[in-house]
Amino acid sequence: PIYFIVEKPVPMYHAFRSAVASGGTTFLLHMFVSGLFYYLYNELAFLALGKLDPVSHAVVNTMRRVVIIMAAILVFNTRVTMLGGIGSGMAILGTLLYSLSKSKFKK
Repeated sequence: PIYFIVEKPVPMYHAFRSAVASGGTTFLLHMFVSGLFYYLYNELAFLALGKLDPVSHAVVNTMRRVVIIMAAILVFNTRVTMLGGIGSGMAILGTLLYSLSKSKFKK
């Protein structure tokens, strides 16, 4: 990994020990669960990619982003300004259009 070449692992080791000392087993459990869910997400994404054509996968992936943004707004009770809503909409639309055009011109 490039991290170990560019950065020495000593600060990461000290930060990890500090987090374990302050959070104990809760910290380790959260790290394990986070890694497990990320692994399961990747497995599901590859299974979906195997079942769907690239365009459908791109659309579903864009909808996933919308659901994540909406869930974060609801769970964290975040107010969305007009400018933030327009920016989020443009980013989601741009991602969708890019994915669709990439899959169309790939052939």
